[in-house]
Amino acid sequence: TTTTTTTTTTTTTTTTTTTTTTTTTTTTTTTTTTTITTTTTFGCFAKSSTVVVQGRGLITITDVQPGDMIVDGSAAGTSQFVSFLHVGDTLTSFISIRTGNNTIKLTRNHLLYVVDAKQGAELVQAVNVHVGNTVILADGKHATVDDVSVVEEKGFINVLTASGQLAVDGVVASSYTASRTFIGESTSFRHALNQPLIWLAKAAPSIAAPMLTSEYHWYQQAIRAPRAIAHAFRSIAKAVEARVPALATVQCTGSA
Repeated sequence: TTTTTTTTTTTTTTTTTTTTTTTTTTTTTTTTTTTITTTTTFGCFAKSSTVVVQGRGLITITDVQPGDMIVDGSAAGTSQFVSFLHVGDTLTSFISIRTGNNTIKLTRNHLLYVVDAKQGAELVQAVNVHVGNTVILADGKHATVDDVSVVEEKGFINVLTASGQLAVDGVVASSYTASRTFIGESTSFRHALNQPLIWLAKAAPSIAAPMLTSEYHWYQQAIRAPRAIAHAFRSIAKAVEARVPALATVQCTGSA
């Protein structure tokens, strides 16, 4: 008897399919352009600034009223508010100068007092103030600048006092700027130009100080045209002087 054994082998093949999913992310970047307006003819403070008024205490600079006596860091201690010279609500770039708990914000060409060891206190443009400089506080004390930065705020305002200076946010500054329109005019000269307005403020404060709705003070507009004409003549005279030989170089060799 013959026995036959049959062995069957089954092979199973497994196929694995891998699916790769690619995700594409699209990023949209929106760029917003902001226009910064910086006043040049008049130096200004931020509208959020504060001043100390005799009998009223610490108030926002826009709340100053005709006849108010503003702390100005002078020997007298206070000076009469004359008027707002320039007012606006435009988004503006300011130089922010911090010393201790005091931070003053001014447009780049506005002047404030910086103390020099050799020359004493002198007016310097805000843009030229640096960390380590010494400024004057409302009480007359000196303080070191801890930080200088550029900030943007809506609203600017300039204040004229009888002394030509005032303490804003605790730091003593001038009412004036380094003019880029009337180059060469000193601060004392511009303050002299404002003397009629200062006298008017003492006699009739409400007439000298206009409402905040007027961008430029009427007196500044009145004296602007004559100043522009005079400045033009000075520029022409300097140009002519540069081309014409000085009289001192002319020699007379003949006899009378």
